[in-house]
Amino acid sequence: MFRCVSCTCPTQIDSNFRLGASVFGYDLAVISYVLAAPDFEKTTITKLLPNGEINPTYDNYTGFIVSSLLLGAFVGSVPASYIADIYSRRVAITVAGVIFIIGSIIQTAAQNKEMMMAGRFIAGLGIGQMVCSDPGRADFRVS
Repeated sequence: MFRCVSCTCPTQIDSNFRLGASVFGYDLAVISYVLAAPDFEKTTITKLLPNGEINPTYDNYTGFIVSSLLLGAFVGSVPASYIADIYSRRVAITVAGVIFIIGSIIQTAAQNKEMMMAGRFIAGLGIGQMVCSDPGRADFRVS
């Protein structure tokens, strides 16, 4: 049981309110499977060069594909409080969800590594905004 600092009413924090963290974890789990998929490797980055040697840039590209989500989350967290203050937290979370869906569509339709990185970055914008606008981040203390 948690008690809100600003009032005396007991408040249950439901895990459904942790939408940003849930989407972040889901996206990281999906990308770990996608990077191991042979179709993804054929479409975006080839691990082996035509002469049979390992591509030296393969690890750099896969690392940046994974970390571009985090970069987008960092950038997306900056305007989150301003959007929530001007409009409302509900509008901010809705906008973040739409941004995440657009990024997910781009990732799903990716035909090359650049499109995949752009989709991950855009999805990260939505995740960063969603995490910062999450009602679970309100000031609560355990009672």
